[in-house]
Amino acid sequence: MDQSNEFSDSDPFASPSPPPTPPPPASTSQPENASEILALPPLAVYPSREALFEAIQSWAKLRSYAFVTGKSKKVPSGLQKVYYACDRNPLARPAKKDQLRDTQTRGTACLFSILAVESSLGWVIKYRPEPKFNMHNHSPSQSPAAHPSHRQLSTQAQNTARQLYLAGVQPRNALTILRQIAPEIPLIPQDLYNYNASLYRDIRQGQSPTEALLQHLESSSIKHAILKDPTNQRLKGLFIALPESITYLQSHHDVLIIDNTYKTNRFELPLMDVIG
Repeated sequence: MDQSNEFSDSDPFASPSPPPTPPPPASTSQPENASEILALPPLAVYPSREALFEAIQSWAKLRSYAFVTGKSKKVPSGLQKVYYACDRNPLARPAKKDQLRDTQTRGTACLFSILAVESSLGWVIKYRPEPKFNMHNHSPSQSPAAHPSHRQLSTQAQNTARQLYLAGVQPRNALTILRQIAPEIPLIPQDLYNYNASLYRDIRQGQSPTEALLQHLESSSIKHAILKDPTNQRLKGLFIALPESITYLQSHHDVLIIDNTYKTNRFELPLMDVIG
């Protein structure tokens, strides 16, 4: 399929501008007519780019597809135009022979897209003139959860997820809580794992997990000892004695409980727990 004109700068604004009337109210019910599945959103004028995207995304969610933001540029008048494309637009690329990771893509090179143009009336939805931009090349999705853009956490949900992560709540329990406060978001477990990973990266501030751990031990004045490989200075062993553990040992130094695990963790290294 030819994608050379997918986001062409010379794409004419073929569909007429809708009158400056309020946008249609957002529908919360599934389309009754099968022809509305995968259909174009209605022509309308919105007060802001954010309001337009929220409206077309809500429309698409009920019709088994999703939008992503494509190319944008300023027109000679200084105003902006933005292309919104089907989220299955990316072209599926064959895997490389020496590729180690087993990666997949949802892309089908779908050319379905619309144009949003900034005007004195607000943000105007326009249809692209060629038929290839007005139809999908794939079947409707079975669930909104199939689209990552429909699973984006709202600001409230992000704040709640952060509080739960910092409180040490298990992901499965946090997922149940988030589904209760934001039932409209079709979250899957991987979404929460990804969000927690991003929070962890922010906390590390660009450091590796080992560097962040050692810095935490130093700043917290936790007794510890490091064993490094003299040839390359890589970490070979780490001994940590928490203040609570030292207190237990001083009170019960005549009995020690030692538990050792062998290569059952992600680092393939033994882990020894000693309790006094």
